[in-house]
Amino acid sequence: MMKPRFWVDAMEKNPIPNFYKPPMGVPLYWRDEQSGQLENAIFAYFEFVTKQTSQPPNETQIFLIRYYFEHYIMAPCWQEDENGTLLKLRAETKNINSVDAISAWLTLASEIALDPL
Repeated sequence: MMKPRFWVDAMEKNPIPNFYKPPMGVPLYWRDEQSGQLENAIFAYFEFVTKQTSQPPNETQIFLIRYYFEHYIMAPCWQEDENGTLLKLRAETKNINSVDAISAWLTLASEIALDPL
């Protein structure tokens, strides 16, 4: 099924605001999002990976999580680690398109003590 043009346009743009909390440039937290869509996406992911449901997050929810991670990891408050993991995480956000990719990204983030969820 072909998606409507507005859907394709929307999926190409990051819906997460491109600003960070002063004075340190800390990222916005997913629970602060006002529409409830990001929260629903995060809960859909949690419920699937903890086997509370057999329904994985849908394409839109994965899209929202991907862009939330991009917002989170691009925050100016994070400093590069000696192994280059931060740079890798920043690059890898573009490849998040599945539950497995979300989980892999979170595992990598945990290696430098970052937990966006």
